[in-house]
Amino acid sequence: MSDSKNANPKWWHILITNWIIADPNYMLEVNGGPSRNYQVQKYSNMKHLYLFGGRLRTVKQLPLNLIVGGLMILLGILFWIFEASWFWHKLSPAIPIVFSYCWFISFTMFIKAATSDPGILPRNMHLPNYPTRIKDEDDKTIEGSSSDPIVANPDEYFNTITLPYYDDKYNGVNVKYCTTCHIWRPPRSSHCGVCNVCVVNHDHHCIYINNCVGLRNYKYFLWFVLFTVISNIYVTVTTFVHIFHYLSTDSNLKSFKHSIETYPGTFVTLILSILTLIYPLSILIIHICLTSQNLTTREYLNNVRPNKNFVHVFDTHSMLKNFYITWIGRSRGVSSFRLRDQSMAGDIRLENLPPLE
Repeated sequence: MSDSKNANPKWWHILITNWIIADPNYMLEVNGGPSRNYQVQKYSNMKHLYLFGGRLRTVKQLPLNLIVGGLMILLGILFWIFEASWFWHKLSPAIPIVFSYCWFISFTMFIKAATSDPGILPRNMHLPNYPTRIKDEDDKTIEGSSSDPIVANPDEYFNTITLPYYDDKYNGVNVKYCTTCHIWRPPRSSHCGVCNVCVVNHDHHCIYINNCVGLRNYKYFLWFVLFTVISNIYVTVTTFVHIFHYLSTDSNLKSFKHSIETYPGTFVTLILSILTLIYPLSILIIHICLTSQNLTTREYLNNVRPNKNFVHVFDTHSMLKNFYITWIGRSRGVSSFRLRDQSMAGDIRLENLPPLE
């Protein structure tokens, strides 16, 4: 009886596990099996969950992004309930309208940064041509590889290689082979140990959006942090004005205590806005410093901080140019691996190959 149920899963079960929240490790086979790239990824230690047919993604870890999103929604609701009407009638309708605009930009940038492709590179694109024997999980030799004893891989696959940079005769850019993803990483790309993928222009893995920050979502991340800080400062200032309005001549309130007792929701909104401002403000300051030099967080931590003589060849030596490139001008590019495309039999990018040793 249980076998027949497993053989013929309900439509709602298929909808949930194969479309709404899809984990490639637990896909239900329907009509011969899954047919999209996001459904048939076979490599081990798969960290991503795909939402709504592969349109969105997240990482299988503590969902702090839900807490961050919840706090953003809570702050907006508190402002609209306790502040919007008061400012609309007492001062100007523009005050709640401006806040709503900033909050909307902040929240949409948060969704884009948290659920979009950060610039993940396809796997298994640069396998060595040496007669190295590669086996799958069942210890079967993969077709096309040698059955002879394993031969040592070339040394360059385990070292950093410096290539000349077009605008610098003395300092180059570093490229490195990823022995886990089996690819030569482009300059400024790195392997994320949390997501278990290589990301173009990898800045860092952000636990608060539950996603990597890279080439394709870095601008979303920057604008999310900026508008979060603007929204929180805006709420902090307006709630201060509301609470200390008792000092004006047209107020019936007589003291600070009386004001808090009359508007407790305003006081709660003030406290929440201050608490949720501290960390985003520090992150914004850090990334303003980094983007002024066109640096990523990873480049700063791995190269600039430990090596004072490090030459960053991507720095234009103009703060305005660097800001324009990182905040506005740089193209997101196209996805290197389209999750929603039809999968093809024998696609090496989807195979589970062991790391080179």
